[in-house]
Amino acid sequence: MTAYSELVEDIYDALINGSSGVGVSVSADIRQRGDVIPAVVFTMDGADFTRTTTSSEAPVHARVRFDCLHDSRLEADNLAEDVLSALDASNLVAGRESDDHDLFSRGADVEPVYLTSSSYVITCGTL
Repeated sequence: MTAYSELVEDIYDALINGSSGVGVSVSADIRQRGDVIPAVVFTMDGADFTRTTTSSEAPVHARVRFDCLHDSRLEADNLAEDVLSALDASNLVAGRESDDHDLFSRGADVEPVYLTSSSYVITCGTL
């Protein structure tokens, strides 16, 4: 089980792992202009700490959103399943909460981009 202080690094490592990773561009928080499609962008949406009267303790339940961007709806959905497989193959304890779908085009994108967003709760055993 991962530590909360190492969560972003552990997620990144799981997604880029040579044998079980997603095999596409991965970044935390924002996809930079010019990055290729397909891509996975992950963002920590929040965390619930175990609190006492004097401090916060483990476990920590972090909500993380994985945005899977691709050229078609089917490929975006398949990429979201690759994220699930990569998390399952790692030492992260994650449970999927929801999936959302969207289609957007922004100034940096010549073609529309299909988006499948999956939200997970990842449990961290230590701070």
